[in-house]
Amino acid sequence: MSDVLEDEPVEPVINLIVEDGTCVANANSYISLEDAKEYQFSCNRTDWLELTEEEQKASLVKATTYVDNLFTWKGRRKFREQELSFPRVMIKDLDGFDVVGIPKRLQKAICEAAYYGYSEDLFSVYDSEKGVLKRAKDVVSGAVEQEREYFNAEETTVDIISKYAALDSLLKGLYIPKPNKGMITAKANWSY
Repeated sequence: MSDVLEDEPVEPVINLIVEDGTCVANANSYISLEDAKEYQFSCNRTDWLELTEEEQKASLVKATTYVDNLFTWKGRRKFREQELSFPRVMIKDLDGFDVVGIPKRLQKAICEAAYYGYSEDLFSVYDSEKGVLKRAKDVVSGAVEQEREYFNAEETTVDIISKYAALDSLLKGLYIPKPNKGMITAKANWSY
């Protein structure tokens, strides 16, 4: 009988590769771990700071991928072989200045998305008829079922400020706004 020790699970090591505007090979983040920690600290987000460094790096990579693919950016990529959407050329900020390298507002947006994304699927679901999603659970038992629980009006004082709106305000001017397909319109009756 041999004494075989069971291997303890090994936490994966995430190689955070920061794009600095020079077309860094295999870049997967717009902000370094140190700068992200400083940003979260300045926002007093101690819960994010309590994550392991690997969890923080994973959040930054996930947030970068999410934000990078969420928006249709103005201008065009600067280098054919770059991994991420930035750096870009032929793009100006809201004040008319050329956007050079990686915008600070983009880095802040990545930090915001990383903060919201570490504990949830990046952004909470809001159903206008049922309210704010409190909990979602997939139950697999023969067939897949979805179980949803919503806050009711008495339970919540949640501000319905979309986390998308937070990103939108940080990234305004860098992306091409999508037309609002959910606009409510009404027919006017012009007969007298």
